[in-house]
Amino acid sequence: MPDAGSLVHRPQLLQVLNEHVDLGLSVITAPAGYGKTSLVCDWLAHNHLPYCWFSIDQKNNQPSSFWTYVCAALKRVDAGITNKAELFLENSFIEDYSLISDALIEALEKITRKWDRPQKIIMVLDDFHHINHKQILEPLQRFLDYLPSWVHVLITSRNLPELNIPSRASKMKAHVIYSRNLAFSADQMADFLQSKLSLHLDSDELQSIYEKTEGWAAAIQLAGIAIKSGASLANFNERPDIALLNMRENSVLQQDSLLADFLFEEVFLQLDEPLRQVLLGLSVVDNFNAPLSDAINEVSNSETLIKTLLDAGLFVVRLNNEYNGYRLHALFRDWLFDYGQKTAKDHMLKCQQRAIGWLNAHECFDDALNLAFAIQDWPLVASIMRKLYPSVIQMGRLDYAASILKQIPIHVMNALPHLNMLRAVMCFNQYQYEETQLSLEKVEACLERFYKNTEPHQQQKQLTDMGLEGVQDITLLATGVKVLQSQMARFNGDSARAQALDNEVMVESRLNDDNLLCWAHYGTLVDCFINDEVASSIQHGKKALALAKQMDDGFCVTATLGWLLQGLYHSGKIQEAVALAEENLSWLTQNNLLNTPNISTFYGTMVVLYIELNQLELAWQYYYLSVDSIQPFTEPREIIFSRYHCHIQLLTVSRLWDEAKECLQQLKEYEHLTFNQGGQSLADAHFSILLDTKTLSALVDMQSGNVLPLVQLSNTDPDLTFHNCNFRYQYECFIQVAGKMLMGCDEEEQLNQIEQHSQQHGVLTRQVDCHLLLANILFGKGEEAQALVHFVKAIRLAAKGEFVNHILQKGPVMALLLEQALTGGVETEYCQKLLQHSAKLKNTDFKTLSQPPSNDEGIEDDTEQSIEVATNKSASNETPLNQYKMSLLAQLSPRETQVLHQLSLGGRNKDIALNLHLSVSTVKRHLQNIYGKLQVGSRTEALILFNQHTSAALQEG
Repeated sequence: MPDAGSLVHRPQLLQVLNEHVDLGLSVITAPAGYGKTSLVCDWLAHNHLPYCWFSIDQKNNQPSSFWTYVCAALKRVDAGITNKAELFLENSFIEDYSLISDALIEALEKITRKWDRPQKIIMVLDDFHHINHKQILEPLQRFLDYLPSWVHVLITSRNLPELNIPSRASKMKAHVIYSRNLAFSADQMADFLQSKLSLHLDSDELQSIYEKTEGWAAAIQLAGIAIKSGASLANFNERPDIALLNMRENSVLQQDSLLADFLFEEVFLQLDEPLRQVLLGLSVVDNFNAPLSDAINEVSNSETLIKTLLDAGLFVVRLNNEYNGYRLHALFRDWLFDYGQKTAKDHMLKCQQRAIGWLNAHECFDDALNLAFAIQDWPLVASIMRKLYPSVIQMGRLDYAASILKQIPIHVMNALPHLNMLRAVMCFNQYQYEETQLSLEKVEACLERFYKNTEPHQQQKQLTDMGLEGVQDITLLATGVKVLQSQMARFNGDSARAQALDNEVMVESRLNDDNLLCWAHYGTLVDCFINDEVASSIQHGKKALALAKQMDDGFCVTATLGWLLQGLYHSGKIQEAVALAEENLSWLTQNNLLNTPNISTFYGTMVVLYIELNQLELAWQYYYLSVDSIQPFTEPREIIFSRYHCHIQLLTVSRLWDEAKECLQQLKEYEHLTFNQGGQSLADAHFSILLDTKTLSALVDMQSGNVLPLVQLSNTDPDLTFHNCNFRYQYECFIQVAGKMLMGCDEEEQLNQIEQHSQQHGVLTRQVDCHLLLANILFGKGEEAQALVHFVKAIRLAAKGEFVNHILQKGPVMALLLEQALTGGVETEYCQKLLQHSAKLKNTDFKTLSQPPSNDEGIEDDTEQSIEVATNKSASNETPLNQYKMSLLAQLSPRETQVLHQLSLGGRNKDIALNLHLSVSTVKRHLQNIYGKLQVGSRTEALILFNQHTSAALQEG
């Protein structure tokens, strides 16, 4: 709850709120300055009800931001209430935010059954007028519709929210307090002026003010300040200068006809000229501190000037934010800015430019970018984006990048190469290769113009115009073009060009210490895997992973893991793959890198690993996590793997054949909608390591007992030119041989060739499959001794990798052969383990296992650790909110505690990075995680909390 200062007590309005507290919703709607927030603060202070508070601003008009802060507020109700919702929110690109509202409702309903829950709790959504996003309003409607009776939502807004309020009110499910209810009466106004401003006016003077202000609290306060500053009440009946009235176009002020212009001018014009100039300068920023004010206004005494403003009551609000600063009252700031634009436009522009310079220097890039957009200084926008876009790509914040690029005119974009590079990355991830190439061509055109101009002064001007800082930026862009062209060539089947480009990057990177070297090794990893050289792919994958983590490039880390883990799996290093996956999942989590567009493929690969280990519960959990993490910038082939192929594997191993076939049909529809353009399909136009749907369907049929589709498939020879993937081609050859052998053909020689090829290239899975196939065929012919010979070979190979389902899913014959191998003393411990897993599969309820997790699955209800919300008990000197905040300190990791400790010593981000041997970007991400865990919005709030409880926090850390 904000600090409302000394409140004006409104007992009649408090009674109205009390009378309607049993309804699900109360709305207080009025223009700015009518005392909405003050009324709520007064009500909560008098009724002693527990509450949670969300102060909304325009930055919260994004679904992920809004619901994140709602969750933060609701944590005061119960520490575990938002666990499931926050899992959804870790993927900030979910399509249906009703999942969040439903998760919260279900969690609240469960708390309803707790004996120690509060009888009533108030959830305040303050300044809701900033919200108009459909994906916020619609889920919030559901939230309000199914809200438990013990939760009361109170909304303050400058307009009536689009939440069916009239309908709710008519059904006695909501109550509305309007501006006419909030307006001061003449007596209340007199009390206010006397008690708050020490103004003792006669009845005529009070009546004059009341008639002009119409009971608007802000206008009354403005009038009182103006009178205290020496304004004559006689002027209240005179119309302000029409020219000054026309200077402002603030609709909030105009719609109420409240002489706001006159009051503002009376206040403004009473000030000394230096203070006026300072106020005009400060109106260009949302908030400020003394150093920023000094920079904007080119003065050195802002601390004194700000104190003067505070003492004069000139709508300066003290904040607890990263700047440890202040803000101007919104109405006052609007008037000041518009006044400055009309009377001193050049001065205001210079103020904005100086503000941008200070914000840039202090790494407040988002604020600087907003100001640069406001003045449409496109080279400056480009320069700021140059500092932002590497982290934007590395963290996978492509939705943020897209929102920025949409605001830049096309003709401006053409001259900004790094923004075209950013657009190319986004287009590539959306399978828009033509648009990707067009953007890359624009980058190359800019680079070519730069290289043609050899005059140093002109080159520097070109760099400035392009928003770049030096020639090293040009080199990095040139390398980036090659990396992306390599990716396109690779996934369009031109592996030779891809390899050539990657080699160029490696050579240039050794010369220039390039940040993109990890991507070149990633490309080589993929090429090796495509060429069925799995052992080599693992080497390059580990190199790419180490380089990517060194650069904090989460995008490259997740891309590399998707291939590297598969390589380890196929080479029989399953335990190593699981350990590597868990290690890097922890790293990604700690570095706040779980929102990259390709994270779903990483989760999908973990599904494959846990299927193999027969840990199907974990496999299903990661499958649902994989699906939830798909976003608009997830590449379609990755969606095919994570959403469909992994699902089909899970359904098949779970013997849910009908569901598997239904999923196959969904896959066909997705491929048709996504890839069938101009008569071309995924298989015949674009590289994919994944089996085509027809082959996949035949394998599912075979495992369900129908071998006919596989036999029919074997009549078609595999064609490497069809997809340019040797790894897939070798598997297709194996499938063809299997089909022919099922028809009785003698294909043992071809099978031996495949087995030898697999052995040479380190593909243990296929090598095992070759022996298992022969064992199955021979056993079916009654040649059990020969079958056992090949089965033993398969078991001895499989034991090295501790394969489980790779053996068990080859049919009922496997259990019989396992018994015989065990009797013969072959890999005794391993065979016993496989038989135990076989028994486990027989006793598994796959239908239940495959259900999506419930809201609280895996979350223990620990009453002793639940957080007590604010109540009317006041025995302790420490507020319940502080008790709650203190408990959050225990959630910090040791590294986060170290960062916070360094912060408390006065260290800046660069100092902390140096002292803890971290990168600056890693420090920033640690700070973001700290703010989230402590539910604070700034360094100052975090430090206040830390300093209050330092010793306890360090012990728990």
